[in-house]
Amino acid sequence: KAIELRMAVFHQYLSKEEIKFLIPVPEREWEQLGEEVRRLIRQDLPVECEEAQALARKWSELFDRVCGNNPVIREKLLNATRSDPFIQAGSPLDAPVRDYIRRAYAAGMTRQSATRSGNSPEKSA
Repeated sequence: KAIELRMAVFHQYLSKEEIKFLIPVPEREWEQLGEEVRRLIRQDLPVECEEAQALARKWSELFDRVCGNNPVIREKLLNATRSDPFIQAGSPLDAPVRDYIRRAYAAGMTRQSATRSGNSPEKSA
């Protein structure tokens, strides 16, 4: 029953065809990511540090696997996970971990953008 309810929620965001592209990632991989992120949180490491950036990349790779490396499905699923409390509640990652990863990922994207435009943090300092 729980799986049916969860699938009904996903149907609000993805078509039946798009749902067929979703690939489950073993729960243990998400758990390991969560454990590693919680360790960084306990150590009070900033989201800009290299360890946090590596975990944000790992999260992105896991998320890409779930979405079958389809950027359209990825964007729709990201929107669903950001906005739907039911999907958030069923996430293998708890809210503090999701928040830390979200901030680390954003920091990495900002860093990439600055580097591509020639405005690396090193040049700005």
